[in-house]
Amino acid sequence: RGGDLLPGDVVSVDQYSVTVPGRSLQSKLSSKNGYVGGTLFYDHASGLISVQHQSTLGAADTVRAKQAFEREAFQDGRTIKAYHTDNGVFTSTAFKKAIEKDNQLIRLSGVGAHHQNGCAERAIGSIFNTARTMMIHAALHWPEQTDAALWPFAVDHAVRLYNHLPKRSQQFAPAEIFTGTKLDHSPIRSSRVWGCPTYVLDSHLQDGIKLPKWQPRARRAMFLGFSKLHSSTVGLVMNLNSKRVSPQYHVVYDDEFQTTYAPEEHKPDTWDTLFSRRILYTTEPFDLSPEWMPVSEGAKSAPLPSQGVTFKLNDDPTVIPLPTSLPSTPPSSVSSLPPSPVKSTSIPIVKRATPTKLDFNAEIPSHASTLPTVQPSPPALPTKTLHPNQLPKPVSILRRSKRTTKGKPARRLGFDEHVLFFSRSEKRIDSMIASLREEFELNVEGTVENFLGLNIVHHDDGRIEFLQTGLIDRVLTELGLMDCSPVAYPAERKPLSSGGNVRMKSWNYASVVGMLLYISGHSRPDIAFAVHQVARFTHNPTDKHEKAIILIGRYLKGTRDRGLVYDPSKQRNRLNAHVDADFAGLYDCEDHEDPICVKSRTGYVISFDGCPVLWKSKLQSLIALSTLEAEYIALSQCMRDLIPLRRVLNDIAEAFDLDINVPTTYSKVFEDNQGALTLAKAPAMTPRTKHIALRYHHFREEVRAGHIVIEHISSAKQIADIFTKGLRNNFVSLRKELMGW
Repeated sequence: RGGDLLPGDVVSVDQYSVTVPGRSLQSKLSSKNGYVGGTLFYDHASGLISVQHQSTLGAADTVRAKQAFEREAFQDGRTIKAYHTDNGVFTSTAFKKAIEKDNQLIRLSGVGAHHQNGCAERAIGSIFNTARTMMIHAALHWPEQTDAALWPFAVDHAVRLYNHLPKRSQQFAPAEIFTGTKLDHSPIRSSRVWGCPTYVLDSHLQDGIKLPKWQPRARRAMFLGFSKLHSSTVGLVMNLNSKRVSPQYHVVYDDEFQTTYAPEEHKPDTWDTLFSRRILYTTEPFDLSPEWMPVSEGAKSAPLPSQGVTFKLNDDPTVIPLPTSLPSTPPSSVSSLPPSPVKSTSIPIVKRATPTKLDFNAEIPSHASTLPTVQPSPPALPTKTLHPNQLPKPVSILRRSKRTTKGKPARRLGFDEHVLFFSRSEKRIDSMIASLREEFELNVEGTVENFLGLNIVHHDDGRIEFLQTGLIDRVLTELGLMDCSPVAYPAERKPLSSGGNVRMKSWNYASVVGMLLYISGHSRPDIAFAVHQVARFTHNPTDKHEKAIILIGRYLKGTRDRGLVYDPSKQRNRLNAHVDADFAGLYDCEDHEDPICVKSRTGYVISFDGCPVLWKSKLQSLIALSTLEAEYIALSQCMRDLIPLRRVLNDIAEAFDLDINVPTTYSKVFEDNQGALTLAKAPAMTPRTKHIALRYHHFREEVRAGHIVIEHISSAKQIADIFTKGLRNNFVSLRKELMGW
């Protein structure tokens, strides 16, 4: 509201009452001593809503509701300065004392002037309309489990959705404005349909205890929202037998109610309760007498608050066409009611000209006895298995041959909508495709590199170069850098940090970062460090992060026709690795109160015969206490990829009869920190390294067995240094070792 600029300056408060006793998290469904209403708080500056359910609407419970709301606000860094309320319980002595104790102000509406507290009144209407719609939707699909006493859970879920949905007027969610923090909208992305069936993993399996082979692994429950006391992904589910509500993490959700069945002739037990607010309905022509007037032209459509059914007005702005035979389709999958070939009836949407109001929200009407309810049809069970040539889309074949020894069969490495064939003989691939064409409709799409968006160039001297010129051009076009002047380095020396001013460019930050990640992960490891830096701030980019992306683009402009060059060394069939770490590199850049400022960065590259096959640049999850620990953690993280790659290499050698004996072929790991090298070779733990023993000493058996040899390398020749910091002096020389140019 005007004048209330900061969250917490003024909060409107009002109470709501419900005739059906609502159950709490601890009470049972049949309990008569449940919630009878509650108090709603509406922050003027942000629009944030909070509801506190109460067993009574007296002064004591209202004060407790006020204290609970203020605790929630305090956790978000806000203090409440003033309240705007109606009269009634808010003029009681207990509530006034609570206001005085907290040094707050209170402003009351006039007696009978409820419009002066319109913010809270409107918020109550919005939240309860959404909650009722969700309960109606659940009753349509699962009538035997939906109970009106579950309304507190539906209200809490509606409030969660409201607070985290961005508003059109300001493009920010109320929770973002109230907390002053840009959120990642994970509560919306992870949200579920209220009242849907859920399948909870058996508690024994959650504890790692095995069950008999034929015993069910999960039990069915009902989703009632998300827990306020646990992680945002922990849902509240109701046991269908005991009716107990508990927070559960290991859950699979059936958002479309595909595992429930509601017969068309069954009327939900809670139908009349949920539709206590009636909608005018008639099957006869409706005569608009002088005492009625049509709804204003602004009411062109009346959507359900949160579900997917929408009723649209026809050319006559006062009448909604409603078919007498509704389609048997779940409401969650219907965008609007289609035109019906059968005779239609009409629902006039009207209101009286007198002060007496009727509620004509265009929800599903309360005439269940006249029209059949919308119910999901049970999934049709297939009577026979479809042959692959009956699939609606053709199966695509991608081909790739390796010209070496002939006579080996072609190997299929995967089957989905695309099938990849690898063989030493191209003729054998052609033969395989020809045989498949007899039964399948096939489309040969080309080589694997085309499928991956790569251009593989074979040079005359035997070198192979991987290029992504097309995708680089897309990035430059998106950034408007096709005619820019290039630079020699992709990143500044100082690490990229949070903060900065509002973005000035209009291009999509996340889209550009996604393209850069694909480039850096396939053909340009030289920009991996710079790209990982900008990817950290995808959720809330500022002008400084834009400049960092533009710097990467200018570097790619100067090197757009270059890529990763494979030039196998004479040291055949050897997997080697270079590892480095930057200890607490963000300390001078980030806020010293933020733990991320002391995190170290890991960088490593694994090469096969001198050709890079895997590289990584990332922040360490564990805070290292010294340079030695940072280097050792980086060494351990590299081993998690190197050791499995050795096993994969062995499997490939067996499959293709390659002359590789991986167990007897050791891998060299180059480390430039003597302390980490000594710790990796030490025969026993020391008291200083016990805290990292379990997570990071896993590779020592491979070192003892001689399968991995750790050697020292000078920092000037440490290729992995390019993955840990922005370089200047030796960037070109290390890029030459890494990229081949």
